[in-house]
Amino acid sequence: MAIPIVTIICCRCRISLSYSAFCLLARYNVPISSILIIFAVSTEENRPIFTGCLFEIANNKLNVVAVDGFRLAWKSKFLQNKVNNFSAVIPGRTLNEINKILIDSFDMIKIGVAKNQVLFEMENCKIVTRLLDGEFLNYSSVIPENWETRIRVDRKNIQDCFERISLISASAIEKEKKYPVKVCVDIGKVIISCTNQTGDAKEEIYCATEGQNLEAGFNPKYFLDALRAIDDPEIYVDFGTSISPCIIRPVDEEGDYTYMILPIKLKD
Repeated sequence: MAIPIVTIICCRCRISLSYSAFCLLARYNVPISSILIIFAVSTEENRPIFTGCLFEIANNKLNVVAVDGFRLAWKSKFLQNKVNNFSAVIPGRTLNEINKILIDSFDMIKIGVAKNQVLFEMENCKIVTRLLDGEFLNYSSVIPENWETRIRVDRKNIQDCFERISLISASAIEKEKKYPVKVCVDIGKVIISCTNQTGDAKEEIYCATEGQNLEAGFNPKYFLDALRAIDDPEIYVDFGTSISPCIIRPVDEEGDYTYMILPIKLKD
């Protein structure tokens, strides 16, 4: 079987690429921008591999993973067309540009992956970029399988709560200092609060709870980034202990979205 070749010609430049995979990334009328989780990509250049998103296809299921050392985001979609398995880490900067082009778009996009390059082909645009070298995190092994505390809560209610409480998280006196938000799970409710030198804020949300009572601290921005990326009306938030990661996932999805956030140690 002949190896597929894609040739791009612009002015005096000609690029020919052979691809090990060429996949159509669209599922019914889901916008491609919905699978991009760029917010969790690292900006630290000392670990270049984490400045990109892992795109991995296994058994015709696309997994997109981003990690920055404090959180992990994982989205997956089953593809309509048969595609060979592959794994590639695509720079976050490139994905940012593609996201700007396709924001709220329902257009289909094709991705071609070669040994060290990737091609994004849209209706009126083609983008070629180099892949990132290195070994990506074994993401499935770091996500906890069990939980000690679980809440089932309305996604918009808890998102609005974090929006309000996060206003007090940034100190007006110490501009560079961010204060963690405290999450307390009690029977039938979750209490979200923050206290710093400028004031304090506290709010209760009634929700379904299971397991042990818990108190843990988190960066509110990480919670908000995850909640804003979910369209489902209800979510699970699973906790282990006050020093172990929490997992956020939609109630109605079958493992399509998973977000892991590391806690922040609270001061006594």
